[in-house]
Amino acid sequence: MLYKTRAIIINYVKYSESSIITKIFTENFGLQSYIINGVRSEKAKIKIALFQPLTLLEIVVYPKKQGQNISRIAEAKCEHIFVGILKDFKKTAIATFICEILHKSLQEDAPDVLFFDFLKDSILFLDNPSSEEENFSLQFLLKMASFLGFLPENMKDIFVELHQQKAISMLPESFTQEANILQTLANTPYQTNFSLKSSLRRELVDYMLLFYRLNLDNFGNIKSLGILREVLK
Repeated sequence: MLYKTRAIIINYVKYSESSIITKIFTENFGLQSYIINGVRSEKAKIKIALFQPLTLLEIVVYPKKQGQNISRIAEAKCEHIFVGILKDFKKTAIATFICEILHKSLQEDAPDVLFFDFLKDSILFLDNPSSEEENFSLQFLLKMASFLGFLPENMKDIFVELHQQKAISMLPESFTQEANILQTLANTPYQTNFSLKSSLRRELVDYMLLFYRLNLDNFGNIKSLGILREVLK
């Protein structure tokens, strides 16, 4: 039996001479790994271009066999052709950053339709050539933390936890401005115009990543952060 589902590409690694293993967040099955044979060959039925970061697909998959962690894809077609992400180096860097955050945050076999729709809407906003991307990464971290269940109602509690866990040395009371900004960004949609100095934005992203490390096992460092900082100066 075959199953159809909407899907979002997280990443892929090369496997053998012409195949890949790809991580995909699916609407119906959550985060899954799939092997695709021959996808890197010229005569491939399923093209490698479909597996770029955050690509929105509709896929037909084989069910997992008992005891196996990897399944196979029978068909794949693009749901949305990127316009902004592929042409704007800032948006490309943000997409790479978002994929790394997702890879480190999502659990295998944990479907969540509401979260899938949130991701899809976020990607479509980022891809819009007219959308402002400066605050997108920070807002995405806030909104995703809410979906994952560890964003507090009061953003001051972020700095309380960071201080309690010795991730920051300054007292939480020193971060009133930062907490107020996070509160605003957490409670407003992406398209809301909000002016923020780039230096302060970088600091707030760093605090949020520290907060993620405290709340998610094996989150670790984000390799794409350096590039993101460079393009959003």
